Amino acid sequence: MFRGLSTLVVLILGCVITRAGNTYYVATTGDDANLGSATSPFRTLAKGVSVLNPGDTLLVRAGTYVGSSQLRDIPSGTSWDMPVTIQAFPGELPVIVPEPRHHAITFAGNQYIVLDGMVVDGRGGHDGIKITYYTGGTQAHHIRIQNTEIKNCPSQGLLVAGEGNEFINLDVHDNGTNGFTHGIYLSSDRNLIDGGKYYQNTGWGIHVYPKATNTIVRNVHSFENGATGLGLVWGSIDILPSINDLGFWGQTATAEVLGLTSPSPQDYARPC
Repeated sequence: MFRGLSTLVVLILGCVITRAGNTYYVATTGDDANLGSATSPFRTLAKGVSVLNPGDTLLVRAGTYVGSSQLRDIPSGTSWDMPVTIQAFPGELPVIVPEPRHHAITFAGNQYIVLDGMVVDGRGGHDGIKITYYTGGTQAHHIRIQNTEIKNCPSQGLLVAGEGNEFINLDVHDNGTNGFTHGIYLSSDRNLIDGGKYYQNTGWGIHVYPKATNTIVRNVHSFENGATGLGLVWGSIDILPSINDLGFWGQTATAEVLGLTSPSPQDYARPC
């Protein structure tokens, strides 16, 4: 196990944040009896997350990994300065798949966790990523999903409750099987959707309902979804700077943004 103190510098929304913590590794060629170092990685995500403490990072090498029960008990961080981070190894693209008919990744009762640089392929499962609570437990909150592709989920790409969550630069597509299943279904307050693409989902690209007070949606491209290109239904949204920050096209439906109704989606279309 790598027990020394390492420094991880990450770029989030244009800000460089330096964290101190241990770094561990998971690889499909590893073994859970290993030390979890770069040269002696763990094999499973369950083993990898089991050793994490606030400020620690798990680097995941390329390959396909089972999520679901393997990622059911991710430890919490204590703040955005000391989160628990699960991140793709630089330059590699690990894929997380579900157990049959299960969510690929469930956050329940935990907080201050960063998932960065993964592919979540929900084929054969249910929701891709679910932020929720277990019966009798507390609600997950302050979960950051960034630079991640979420696809092929039979139900929602992301199903989100809890406050303080962030969805940054996501590629969310080809999710859902009917008009009630969406790219992202967000039903809570004080969340952020910033950047990324939401497209070719069966329902809405982005569905914010029944409330989203103090929620920010900006800089997104949502197009070629089954319901409309850009689907926003909310209680209230604050700090959504301009309709021109939102690209949507391919349908004839309009979208309301800060009380403004766009006369034509094509008027605001821009390249993906």
